[in-house]
Amino acid sequence: MPFELIAPAPGRTALRSYIETAPGEGEALVRTEFSACKHGTEAHLFHGHAPGGDRRYDPEQRLFVPRDQPAPGFPIQLGNMFVGRVEAVGPGVSSLSVGQRVYGWSGSRDSHTLPVARFHPMPDGLTPEQAVCLDPAEFALDAVRAAGVRLGDRAAVFGLGAIGLLAVQMLSLCGTSLVAAIDPVPSRRDLSLRLGAHVALDPRHHDVGLELRSLTQGNGLDVALEYSGAPAALQAAIRSVGYAGTVAVGAWCGPSSPVLQLGEEFHMNRTRIISTRACSIPVEEEPRWSYVRLRETARDLFIAGKLDAESLVTPIVPFDQAADAYARIDSEPERFLKLGFRHGS
Repeated sequence: MPFELIAPAPGRTALRSYIETAPGEGEALVRTEFSACKHGTEAHLFHGHAPGGDRRYDPEQRLFVPRDQPAPGFPIQLGNMFVGRVEAVGPGVSSLSVGQRVYGWSGSRDSHTLPVARFHPMPDGLTPEQAVCLDPAEFALDAVRAAGVRLGDRAAVFGLGAIGLLAVQMLSLCGTSLVAAIDPVPSRRDLSLRLGAHVALDPRHHDVGLELRSLTQGNGLDVALEYSGAPAALQAAIRSVGYAGTVAVGAWCGPSSPVLQLGEEFHMNRTRIISTRACSIPVEEEPRWSYVRLRETARDLFIAGKLDAESLVTPIVPFDQAADAYARIDSEPERFLKLGFRHGS
């Protein structure tokens, strides 16, 4: 019997059995081989915090407005991306064939019966670990481009989850003269140094803004990327950039965030704060840079060996241990960077 990973209630995990359905018109059934979670984004939902709380995003007005009805409740599905093989196709499907390996975006479960447009053929040279890192890579790439990073710039990444560590690697590829990595978890700081950061700082023991000013002869950074979701980190990022520097904010700040203080450095230094989110289309560079081009560029960087995904997908556990492992993400940040699951073993 197939299983899927769910949160039956806030902060709780379980594997739930489900009835597998045969593919219908325009659909395919894919048997999962590998899947992974997206800790930061899922954490808000996992702990019962719907994005916007009692408000919802109105795409026509591009504005959060009061919800007409309560936010969707529990249980919720957990997981973000998967890799698998096509087991069956429905009537009218010619773009996929049985036995073909594909990847896609969906929760962690043993199989997926979805419209064929939801599945993407696995290109030669792309590993399962790389495939499930395409989502964070898209967001990191969008942040680096949106911030306008240039050759010789000094930059920092606040928050060393999967997106942050991919951003560290991309900043290094851009030819930045300084890449600083900031996170309270020692193992993540150590990994950032192996992946291209020049310096890694613990925000619990450093005045990060002051330290980065010292490292730049008092000038400050050109760019700071904020991927922790912590208001204190955003404040430190503002302090770290130089006059008219750019802070690109990619993390979602949770409902407990206090009002951001926009006096002091922000006011005096004319800091530029921008929002970055890969899947908000159109982007500034449309039509030259579409969402498809962003995704394909991230994919090609992995295939070319210019980005390390294998170091990020850790730990990897059998899927029958998924509920127990997921429940320990918050309490064991040293161990859990991007949790992966092997299915069918």
